[in-house]
Amino acid sequence: MKTMKKKLLLPALLAASLTLSGCMAGQSVIYDHNLDVKTKMSSSIFLDPVPNNQKTIYLETHNTSDQQNIDVRTPLTADLQAKGYRLVNDVSQAHYVLQVNVLSAGQIKPSGGSKMADGVVSGGAAGLGTAALVHNDTGGLVTGAVAGAVVGMVADSAFQTISYHLVTDVQVATRSGTPVKATSKQYLVGNSTVNSTSTQATSNWSKSQTQIESLATKTNLKFETAAPQLAQAMATSIAGIFG
Repeated sequence: MKTMKKKLLLPALLAASLTLSGCMAGQSVIYDHNLDVKTKMSSSIFLDPVPNNQKTIYLETHNTSDQQNIDVRTPLTADLQAKGYRLVNDVSQAHYVLQVNVLSAGQIKPSGGSKMADGVVSGGAAGLGTAALVHNDTGGLVTGAVAGAVVGMVADSAFQTISYHLVTDVQVATRSGTPVKATSKQYLVGNSTVNSTSTQATSNWSKSQTQIESLATKTNLKFETAAPQLAQAMATSIAGIFG
C-alpha cells in the first residue's frame, strides 16, 4: 500500500518540481521582458545660449571599438536638427565643433551571481524536496537533487538576461571671440614609472569633454537589436547638451 502511494505521489511531485524550476527561471522573463535602455553622462557640459545664426555645428564621428557597424551619426544628426541646429561641412562656418568617438561596445557581464547557477540551485532544491517526500533513503535524495538541477539548468538556460553597452567620448568646442589658453596632459605609463608631459596652446575654441555610457538590457537580447537603441540613447543625451 505504501509503495502504491509513492508511485501515485511521484508524478505529482515531479510535476511540481518542474513547475518550481520553470517559475524561477521565468522570473527573468517577467523582470526583463521589455527592453530597458539607460544612459549616464560622466560630467555635465553647459553651453551659453546663442542666437539662431550661431546654431551651426561641425560634426565628427569616429569609432575605435571592435563593433564597426554601429551608426551613431544618423540619429545624432536627426536629434541636433530637431533642436534647430544646422550641420555644416566647413569648420570655418561652425560655431560649435562636436567630436564623438565610440570607445567600446558589446556585451557586458551582469552583476551578481550567475543565473544559470541560480537555476541549478533552485532546480536541485526542488528535486531534493521531491525526493525527500518520495524516498526515505539517501540514494533517492541524491537522484532527485540531480534531476532537479538538470531541469533547473535547462529551463534557466533558455531565458538569459543579456546586457550590452555603448561607451562614447564626447568633446564640444565652442568658438570664442577671444583667444583661449588650453593645457593638455599626456601620461605615459612604463614598467614602474609614470611620466607626464603637458603642452599649452592658444586657440579661438573653448573645449569641454565628457563620456557617455548607454546600457540596454533584455531577456535573450541580441546585439543587432540593441545597437540602434544604444545609438539613439547616446544621440539623445548628446543633443541634450545643446538645449
